Amino acid sequence: MKIRVRSHLPWRPELNGEHDLPQAMTVGDFIASLNLVWGEDAMVVVNDQMVKEEYTLQNEDQVELLVPLVGG
Repeated sequence: MKIRVRSHLPWRPELNGEHDLPQAMTVGDFIASLNLVWGEDAMVVVNDQMVKEEYTLQNEDQVELLVPLVGG
């Protein structure tokens, strides 16, 4: 299964491109496999929609990794 990743994380540009996944996995598991922490290191959009960690990635999904919003 292949997905396409676009990283907007300035410290992780190497994540850009196509990723071959050995099996179906949730987006949360995929983020963890990249050594990122959900919600702390990245916000995730799949096919132009915000998703929860439980979303199961599908072949040809477009995944965007965004810098989390912080404020105060």
